[in-house]
Amino acid sequence: MDTSTRNGVLVVRNSPGSPNFTARLDSAITHGRDLAPAIKALMDSSSLRFDDLKSIAVGLGPGSYTGLRVGLAIAKTLAEVLNIELLPVDSLLLSALNLGPRANQALCLADAQRGSVYQCHYTRNPDTQLWHNAPGEEPKIVDWTELNQYSDKDLILTGPGLALISKFGPLKAQTADPNLWNPSSDSMFAWLDGYAAQTSPVDPLRIEPFYIRPSAAEEKKAVTDSHPHPQ
Repeated sequence: MDTSTRNGVLVVRNSPGSPNFTARLDSAITHGRDLAPAIKALMDSSSLRFDDLKSIAVGLGPGSYTGLRVGLAIAKTLAEVLNIELLPVDSLLLSALNLGPRANQALCLADAQRGSVYQCHYTRNPDTQLWHNAPGEEPKIVDWTELNQYSDKDLILTGPGLALISKFGPLKAQTADPNLWNPSSDSMFAWLDGYAAQTSPVDPLRIEPFYIRPSAAEEKKAVTDSHPHPQ
């Protein structure tokens, strides 16, 4: 499951050669209210039982603060109750996987609020066709205006953060088709095919959403703590 964007995605990968099953949560749905029922409906449609599951892969973000926490809480609960592996997924990588062979380099973006975006640069290995972080690259926060520095024709900008174009205006850099920006069932199945086997499971009690920036409430508390009121 990935709930890093308003359009959460759930998939079930059945045994090899069997059908895949997909559910998508549209932007009108509240993850906190509707995610658990959507998971139950997906399992029912697949004719699988929860104790048939062997592992759960969950997007860690970066992305929606509330959406990630809801998705991760449910994934952790299921992994613990069912005593199965929990696999962490880089949500930004899912946007690169949407591109497939359309590009060899991708700059994936997610909304970081306050006029900025999370970004990470990925490259595709021409031999394995797998995407990896570009050398020395890790997700970071940059101002929206900094995205105009990219003019490399081999680099495509993608990811849910590009929805901010409607607010801040078009970019000079090459951008992917809007249909490819968000994590999708295709990119999640691609992750399961190419990356799940080489991803180490994590302790459900220790896994946390990937945030670079504290929430607004945490930042406010930090300011308050640094300027205590006089007694």
